[in-house]
Amino acid sequence: MQHLPVMRAQEDEQKAANRQTESLAGLALTIAILVVSLFVLRQLQHSTKLEDCIMAGRLSCGMPTLATLPPQKRI
Repeated sequence: MQHLPVMRAQEDEQKAANRQTESLAGLALTIAILVVSLFVLRQLQHSTKLEDCIMAGRLSCGMPTLATLPPQKRI
């Protein structure tokens, strides 16, 4: 019977460790979802700008032209 409090304390420590591990896993998953969402958002913004440029009838959408290049890059 003297081992019962010791076993209960060990179980409580194990449960606390499991909760901490689960919390860290949840945080890591949340951060991963956030990073992927930001990547998708940037891709959608780029696609939208490109589509707007094409719909406006421009020919140089997304391509650098001599006017947009810095002077040292011009040929």
